[in-house]
Amino acid sequence: MLVLLLCIALSYALENTKDEDMMLKITGFTENSVLDKAGAEVGDYILRYNGNIVHKISKLSELKEQVNSNQIQITILREIIVQVLTVPRGQLGAYLMEVKQDHKIEQDAVIIAGIGKLGWGIGMENSFHGCVTLLEEKYGDKTSYTDILGLSGYAFRNHFFDCWCPSSPDATVGYNTGEKVLEVLGYKYYVYHSVNENEQFSKAGLTTHEMTEKIKKSIDNGYPVIAIDLIEVPEWGLITGYQKAGKELFCRTYYDKTEGYEIAQKNPWIIFVIEGKKKAKLKKSYKNSLEIAKELYTSEKYDNYFSGIKATEEWIKALEDKMFFKDIEPDKFAEMKHANWWIY
Repeated sequence: MLVLLLCIALSYALENTKDEDMMLKITGFTENSVLDKAGAEVGDYILRYNGNIVHKISKLSELKEQVNSNQIQITILREIIVQVLTVPRGQLGAYLMEVKQDHKIEQDAVIIAGIGKLGWGIGMENSFHGCVTLLEEKYGDKTSYTDILGLSGYAFRNHFFDCWCPSSPDATVGYNTGEKVLEVLGYKYYVYHSVNENEQFSKAGLTTHEMTEKIKKSIDNGYPVIAIDLIEVPEWGLITGYQKAGKELFCRTYYDKTEGYEIAQKNPWIIFVIEGKKKAKLKKSYKNSLEIAKELYTSEKYDNYFSGIKATEEWIKALEDKMFFKDIEPDKFAEMKHANWWIY
C-alpha cells in the first residue's frame, strides 16, 4: 500500500512539474481560511485545482476565474500522501510559495550544510541582517534578529537619500549597521567589491575570477559569504557552496524557489568574507545601542544620507515640493513611489 501511495504521489508531482518544474507550497493561512478548515496543513503542496494541474500562482488565479460551480476540489500532496479536499468557491485563504525541484549536485560540489532559509514575512525583513541572523544560528550564540537590529543600531536608524533612492533602507549605506553588528558579534571579515559595480570601485575592485576565488576559499574554510545581487534584485543573501569549479554558486536569498539551496543567477558585486569568530560579550553592547540610537537621531548626515530627525524633515520637504512632481516622468514617479514605500 505504501509503495502504491508513493507511486501515485510521484506521478502527480512529476505530471505537475514536468513543464515548468514548479509546485505551489502552502506556507500559512489567513484567519478563517477555508483550505485550513478543510484539512490542509502548512507544508502541503497544491497539485490540482478542480482537476486542473496548477504549478504557479498566476495559473491558480486564472483557474479560479473560470470556475462556475459552488464547490471546488483541491488536490494536495503531503509528504507521500495525495488527498482531495472540497472547499467553497472563492478565496482559499492560504499563503502560497512557488517552489521547484532542487538543483542537481555535481560530484565536485562543496557545500556548507545547515544554513536556514531567508524570506519576506518570516521576521527578517532587512536582507543583510537576515543573513547575519542565519550566521548566528549556525556559528554564534543564536542572537535573535530583533537583538541584531538593536545591537547594530538599525532599529533606531532613519535614513533618507534625496530623490527617494531605494538604497536608503540598506543596512550597509550611510551609518553602516551591517559592519557594526558583525564587529559586535565577534566576526572577523573582509569586504570586497567587484570592478563592475561602479566607477568608484573600477580600479580597486576584483575581477569576476578573483571574486569567485575569494568565495571558494571561504566555502572551503567552512564559512558562507554574505553577498548582494545574487537573484533578481540587489538584496543581500548568503553563498553556501559552489560546483563546476565555481561557475555555479549555491545560495540562500529572499527569492529562492527551491527547498534546498538555490543557484545564483548573477555574480555578486559586493561580498563579505568571514574569516573567523571570537566569543562576543554583548552586555556592554546592549547598553551602547542606546548611545547609538541617540547619535543616529541627532546626527544630520552620514555620507549622502540624511539621518534621524533631519531625514524626516528632508523627506517631508521633498514630498511637499509640488513643482518637482508637476513634470516628472511616469516611470520615474513609479520608482519614487516604490522607494517611498520601501523607506517607510
